[in-house]
Amino acid sequence: MSMTRAEYEAQHPLGTVNVQHDGETRPMTEVEWTAWVDQAMEAQAADQAEADAVTAKEAARASGVAKLEALGLTVDEVSAVFGV
Repeated sequence: MSMTRAEYEAQHPLGTVNVQHDGETRPMTEVEWTAWVDQAMEAQAADQAEADAVTAKEAARASGVAKLEALGLTVDEVSAVFGV
């Protein structure tokens, strides 16, 4: 499930996210926290783009199968003819 930036920031407000450095744990600075949120949003966008690509590929395949079936052919028959 994707979150908007505002939802993500509300769930992880500044001052509540810690960072470890040289064995010490401290709250992230505003700059660190902003970069951390930016990274989370970029990762979420990349995951969504990948999911969208898979969905588009599946839709294209389903459309192709439907066209073959409309012609009275099966994927196996076409694959056998073209050797794929």
